[in-house]
Amino acid sequence: MANQENFKNFISKLNDRNLQRKRESGMTSYVLYSALIFCIYKLYKNTLYYFQNLENLDIHNSIFLISFVSNSMVAFYFIAISFQPEKNIFSNFTTIKYDKSNTSFYGYVLMMTFFLIPTLSTLFSFIYRTDNLNIEYFLILGILNIISIIIVLSTFVKKNNIKLVKSNINENTLPLEALIFFISCGVIIFSIIMSIEIQLIEKFIFIKVVLLLYVILFIFDRIIDQNRKDDNTFNLENFEYEIYLKNLNDDQIREKLQENYVGFFIDYWIDFNDKKYNNFSYNIENKIENIKLDLEKLNQDVDIKKYPIEFAGRKKQILGNFEEELKMEVSNFSNLLNEIRKINKDKSTLSDTEKKQLIDLEKKVIDFISKYKNYKI
Repeated sequence: MANQENFKNFISKLNDRNLQRKRESGMTSYVLYSALIFCIYKLYKNTLYYFQNLENLDIHNSIFLISFVSNSMVAFYFIAISFQPEKNIFSNFTTIKYDKSNTSFYGYVLMMTFFLIPTLSTLFSFIYRTDNLNIEYFLILGILNIISIIIVLSTFVKKNNIKLVKSNINENTLPLEALIFFISCGVIIFSIIMSIEIQLIEKFIFIKVVLLLYVILFIFDRIIDQNRKDDNTFNLENFEYEIYLKNLNDDQIREKLQENYVGFFIDYWIDFNDKKYNNFSYNIENKIENIKLDLEKLNQDVDIKKYPIEFAGRKKQILGNFEEELKMEVSNFSNLLNEIRKINKDKSTLSDTEKKQLIDLEKKVIDFISKYKNYKI
């Protein structure tokens, strides 16, 4: 009972810490929405001022400037995220986590807008570039835009439901991050130089308009991220209510916490699924044995030739929903087999013992699927 109370207190403390962290960061919804309203107002005022004092719009130079400024903002974005490594809950363990991504449609639209503006404007600028716009600079922009397009396209690719979360830093990604960092720095430096050379009426106001647009997109991104974190906090609070309402025990709390929030330790996940396999196998074997005994008794009690309708009705009653239940279990174990194989593709941090346990579990699951996939009584 003491352990159970300790786990209940642990969930309560998690909720309190999340709330305290949100307050200390200052990134509250009130602050974000206030900044958004202010930036939208400034965007409106600067855009109105620019077009009121504009006689003829230089479309080519305007798009050139949009390309340079927007690419600079994307470069700043890549530099910023390079200084924000992924935070892992545990520092010395490898965990298996179910990736329950809740990226919204608005998040996709925001990302597409953020990256497609510089991509399209760069393409137009390259086609209609003048002699003073160096082609080598556009090659650098092209690399940055290709990275942006890959990011946009990757958001539409279905993510794996399960992933191996490593606590240590993956050093293999450092050269790529360094390359993106230096490309981004080069883009910013050359964009400033090229922007200075562009001749445009009220150029400073035009740059402010583009910058404000990207600041607004960034604030929208923070709002979406804040709402995502609020959803996670809300779910954790509901989990706390569930613990008290259902009086969940220590094992139930631990299982739900790992499955929905922090992820499973690899050895616990293997042990958990191994026990699940043993329980299902034992229960199904018993159920099949009992059904066979009942069917033998039915064959003795009812003559199928004389009473076919009665025999079919009683047989259906004995079988019940067994075949549907068996199909569902086979489907669940097929999903488990896919998860095991996904983990095996990224097993560099697993110990030899864990690898062997995974192989043994995989064999058991394959045997289960092969035995019961098309099983008929």
